[in-house]
Amino acid sequence: MTDNTNAKMLAMQKEHGPLLEVKDLAIDFTTDTGKPVHAVRDANFTVYPGQWVAIVGESGSGKSTSAMAVLGLLPGTGHVVNGSIKLDGEEIAGAKQSGNPWLPEVRALTGGVDELVELSRVADQRILPWEMQENVPMLTPDLACRTGVTVYIIGPEGGFSARELDALRAAGFAAVSLGARILRCETAATLCLGIHWWASQLPGRNAEHAES
Repeated sequence: MTDNTNAKMLAMQKEHGPLLEVKDLAIDFTTDTGKPVHAVRDANFTVYPGQWVAIVGESGSGKSTSAMAVLGLLPGTGHVVNGSIKLDGEEIAGAKQSGNPWLPEVRALTGGVDELVELSRVADQRILPWEMQENVPMLTPDLACRTGVTVYIIGPEGGFSARELDALRAAGFAAVSLGARILRCETAATLCLGIHWWASQLPGRNAEHAES
């Protein structure tokens, strides 16, 4: 990054303020007997526009759980019990049903990829983040934020079968790369949502929400 580019980035961050701000975040899960399990305690981090932040820790330290809380996708009995999660200044902690357009819409699909393909027909753009790097374009703001509704297909862990991939391609899903080091589904979802939001803030963009 050149000095000029770095100066512009710092000026934008100062003018805009934090994109994502997590303060004193605490997350619990509840056992079958009703006993709370403390998964995350006092997590704090801030992400500014154009900034990459890495959360590092040993297995089980709460990295993925914190990311899923930000996305509003805490599984099972997981819930935020304390702290704040602000996206572009708006409080979203525990806001699975808030209607915030920058939180993904969550559905349980029992029909597999076939049902997913059918539901995606209403979308204007269909994007499939791809683990392979050759002959696949990177996900850029131009691809991520076009007019209308964009659907991103993330996961599952272990990948799709050959039949499922053929069905997604036939339905018009465009394969893109998120880079060689994006390995976890929650990381991919966070990155897609972040790029889509960032692109929507560029001059002349009026895209609607993204679903993943």
